[in-house]
Amino acid sequence: MRSVRREQLLQETKLEVFFTERNLSLDLFERVKGALQQDKMARTRMHEQEVVLIQGIPERIKLQLHKEMFLRILFQLEIWPVWTRNDMDFLQNLCHHTMSEHTSRPGQDIFMPRTECFLVYVLETGSLEYFVQSQQPVHCTETSNAVLCLPSLWAEWQHVGHLTATFGTCFYVGIDCQRFCALAANFGGPLCEYLKVLGILLLGQIEAAQAMNQVITDISVTTDINVRALSERAEGFTSLREHLLNHSDSQVRSETRENFESMSEDAVETRERV
Repeated sequence: MRSVRREQLLQETKLEVFFTERNLSLDLFERVKGALQQDKMARTRMHEQEVVLIQGIPERIKLQLHKEMFLRILFQLEIWPVWTRNDMDFLQNLCHHTMSEHTSRPGQDIFMPRTECFLVYVLETGSLEYFVQSQQPVHCTETSNAVLCLPSLWAEWQHVGHLTATFGTCFYVGIDCQRFCALAANFGGPLCEYLKVLGILLLGQIEAAQAMNQVITDISVTTDINVRALSERAEGFTSLREHLLNHSDSQVRSETRENFESMSEDAVETRERV
């Protein structure tokens, strides 16, 4: 710790010498120091990439690490039915392959309007403000409006507004949308079917709202649209589909068995006649 502190003092001294030798203004010096102080605050939370030793651990341990880091945040999306927790293999792979940590200092822009969206944003700590032209700014914290750009999991999405960090350093998690879709398709099964149905229902709600001239923003999907109700409907549709498929398979097996028995009886009768 003394070594780290000594290095910090050395760098601060070099900065003072740099400004003194060039006879730069004190006002500019204070602004630079303020910006560096904010940058130092943003680095108070160490990211995984900064811990070199973690990069060398086995992949199976990294899988467990990312599960413990991100699973709670993943469930904040409120799109998961209760039975999803039984498919922990899929969930921990989502945590491992699609989720990453990000940091924003006060005043830093996270995204701008009319830019392509590649992430679903889940605010973990700090405070953000979301601006849409001709609307009042929306305050985002870890307890309210914490999930942004949810539709980008299923469709190409362009940012409608402008998101910026406001008070204190903000830590948020990004979910890579393309990796999310690829992983869901790769796993398949009832959970993948459920996600497909949920996406159809959610996008249908968005299109219906836009047809009524409602402005759908990056956060209004989770505030103006009842995602939990859509999740329950998608779960019902998926269960019904699985039931019909199983019933159809059972019926086919039953008909096949009856046909086989009928063919066996015909064969016996033919042999007896012969």
